[in-house]
Amino acid sequence: METGSQERDLHEDFVTYSPDRTDFQIEDCATLEMTFTGEIWFWKGPSPFWFVTVPCAQCHALKEVSGLVTYGWGMIPVIAQIGETSWETSLWPKDGAYIVPIKTIIQRSETLNIGDSVTIRLRVAPRQSPRAFKDC
Repeated sequence: METGSQERDLHEDFVTYSPDRTDFQIEDCATLEMTFTGEIWFWKGPSPFWFVTVPCAQCHALKEVSGLVTYGWGMIPVIAQIGETSWETSLWPKDGAYIVPIKTIIQRSETLNIGDSVTIRLRVAPRQSPRAFKDC
């Protein structure tokens, strides 16, 4: 179906978020990139993990795109980066905000500890549909 508008590659068009921007708007199918600093904390749950909480200002932007990119349970797929290490993960919704899980391999490669302040770069983009569904 042709709509007259040019299709965009979702992995190449990014909207950069800054808390200082007053003109920030999310367009349909836009992707979002942001950088923030936060403290690593430990969650002792059924599956213990380290996390960094996304600041409130950035959570607002994430909530605006969540309906376009979530694959369920409010999870938002992202490419995260700390230092020189990047990885695919998903932001988890928690207490009205989002949290970034810091995998063990990332902890080790960047020599991280609980309580460290880290700068995280996030790139939000929808994941590709599973190949099994391409022929349906």
